[in-house]
Amino acid sequence: MQSVLLWVAGVSLFLGAAVSGAMVSGDRMRANYQTEQPEDRAWRTKAMWFCFAVSLVSGVAAWAVSKL
Repeated sequence: MQSVLLWVAGVSLFLGAAVSGAMVSGDRMRANYQTEQPEDRAWRTKAMWFCFAVSLVSGVAAWAVSKL
């Protein structure tokens, strides 16, 4: 169970970083910021926070399972 929770936490953390644009260069991030619509930016921000929340909850659950 713990390995599944850690896997979910890792994948969701990776997805959150990918959606947020943290894995691109500064030039690419600036170009994306200048050309995207406000609605797209809002969706991307919501998706990023959701992925990070899932990652946090899964990580804490994995830690709790390991302490049992």
